[in-house]
Amino acid sequence: MDNKDYIDFALHKAFFEGRVTRKDLIDRFDIKESTATKIFSLISEKKPGQIIYHPRSLGYVPSEDYRTKNKYRFSDYLNIVGHPDFSHQLETVNSGMDMDKFRAIQKAIKNELAIEFDYLSLNTPEPSSRIIYPHSLISSGFRWHIRGWEESSATFKDFNLPRIQGGVSVVKIKNSLSHIENDNDWNTYKTFFLIPNPQLNSEQKKIIEIDYQMTNGVLAVSCRKALFLYTLHTYLVTDQSENPNRHQHLALRE
Repeated sequence: MDNKDYIDFALHKAFFEGRVTRKDLIDRFDIKESTATKIFSLISEKKPGQIIYHPRSLGYVPSEDYRTKNKYRFSDYLNIVGHPDFSHQLETVNSGMDMDKFRAIQKAIKNELAIEFDYLSLNTPEPSSRIIYPHSLISSGFRWHIRGWEESSATFKDFNLPRIQGGVSVVKIKNSLSHIENDNDWNTYKTFFLIPNPQLNSEQKKIIEIDYQMTNGVLAVSCRKALFLYTLHTYLVTDQSENPNRHQHLALRE
């Protein structure tokens, strides 16, 4: 374990929870008490004045300067310290990943090979055979997708994993056109702007601005062009018109 992991954990726990102890480090990382003591000495050396020992609480607390000037985000705390017992996060509607399919997909991506499978499409009632050169595996938060070059259409597309019927076979052929560098929509980033739904009244719009921490009533979001729709859906924007149904809190500003 890198010392940075210990230090980040201690600093974030102290900053967000108001206190961190040697026992916290021992319980989290299964280290000896002497090692935990050394970590706090290292913090005093590398991050002087950020946390200080407080005898009454028998632990280290964040200094006033550290509390007021730090720019930590709550997501940093969740990633580094973890979710507290009283914090609950809803599971997304995630379709999961069959390990046999994953093994074939990762092998194809790693070796720049093709995969072949039967695929269900909303446009055709029966599964059709596809040969794809995948370059990326994507979780949209709702389901897994692969993105890659489709041989029959000669274009880069996304494929929904649950729609793959049966097994996935690795095809040991290569195609220089399928390289990720040729996927313009993947390599191009776009910025789009979200605003409170114009159908809302002024008071409601102000609340939405606060919800999404907008600046001057606008939220700027950047993503890969290929992931634009997935990103929109994470903000629950399914109607892209200027005046969507009022039940949609956000609107896409052209």
